[in-house]
Amino acid sequence: FIGGARIRPDEAYRFAKGEEVTSSIGVRARLARPLDFLVVTDHAENLGLAPMIAESNPDLLKTEFGRKVHDLVKGGKPGEAYATWGAASLSGNDPLKGQDALTRSIWARITEAAERHNQPGRFTAFIAFEWSSTPAGSNLHRNIIFRDGKDKADQILPFSSYDSADPEDLWQWMAAYEQKTGGRLLAIPHNGNLSNGQMFDVETLTTRKPLDHDYAVRRMRWEPLYEVTQGKGDGETHPSLSPSDEFANFERWDKGSFSRAKKPDMLPREYAREALKRGLAYAQQLGANPFKFGLVGSTDTHTSLSTTTEDNFFGKATFVEPSAHPARFAEKITGYFPDPEGKDYTMRHYQASASGLAGVWSKDNTREALWDAMQRKEVYATTGTRMLVRVFAGWDFT
Repeated sequence: FIGGARIRPDEAYRFAKGEEVTSSIGVRARLARPLDFLVVTDHAENLGLAPMIAESNPDLLKTEFGRKVHDLVKGGKPGEAYATWGAASLSGNDPLKGQDALTRSIWARITEAAERHNQPGRFTAFIAFEWSSTPAGSNLHRNIIFRDGKDKADQILPFSSYDSADPEDLWQWMAAYEQKTGGRLLAIPHNGNLSNGQMFDVETLTTRKPLDHDYAVRRMRWEPLYEVTQGKGDGETHPSLSPSDEFANFERWDKGSFSRAKKPDMLPREYAREALKRGLAYAQQLGANPFKFGLVGSTDTHTSLSTTTEDNFFGKATFVEPSAHPARFAEKITGYFPDPEGKDYTMRHYQASASGLAGVWSKDNTREALWDAMQRKEVYATTGTRMLVRVFAGWDFT
């Protein structure tokens, strides 16, 4: 919203179903081919801040932070508003702590939109949110996907990085949700190329202990899938990791995280192909594999429109939607914050990927069937092309 997005989950679902919508910048848009399902994953951190600004919510305006970002947005200074919110977010201190009632009302709107557009057998609208852990600016975000409907999802408030930046705490929260509601959850990490070596680290995030059997079992219990490609580049491999692979340079984003430049020794702990290989070694050492994940792609657009085609790229965020403005090409996606060593790690919008898609082999187009297939890892990723892929694998084929 601070970046200009004005359309909401309703339009996101309608667009995914093939209906024509008007984008935030006033462009009429429609998919050439509808999607089968959509996951709207708004960030849990200060969930609802956007509509509260739009509505000049009186309870928001009672807070010092709320009044400040509201006035900046309404005063035509969205960049300053975003920087103000970004600084608070990176600090880990919730600037709207204690506003649970507001958050709950917004979460209810999000779940209601999913219920309104969910059409079992024809189109699936998942309930979900994004946990946006960014320790020291490194992207460890996860999308949390509910198998359930509004009746169960509304019993909780989304877990945010203000609650904890550690994935192990997220898994504990997910377990508590399942115990409380009888529902089911899974988490899908963003591609790790902006994690500066932390997505597939050799140690746990907080305690800095080597990965063990218990960690491996819990990670695969809660994170059976991994997002290998999306708008912020491709996360399968890197030329330095796969020197004989002529396609290893595809959509490469390898300059840094959200707050600092990258060092070469971080690369092996960021890419899916290396993690899968290391996971086989962990299976031998620990008796469990922490990196035995299925692969999906996704858009990660922030426009409410799930667009994926390279020849008609609609943009990752609203301020870079189709126009002749130089920002369409030159706007920074990373590089806003100074690197401690003064290195340039800027990635600009012209380097963004047109995005990915998740393919799921499912018996039915329902929340339950799709979620179950994802949990079984019966999935694949594409970089936007609507191809059908089927794989048969085994140890003893003749």
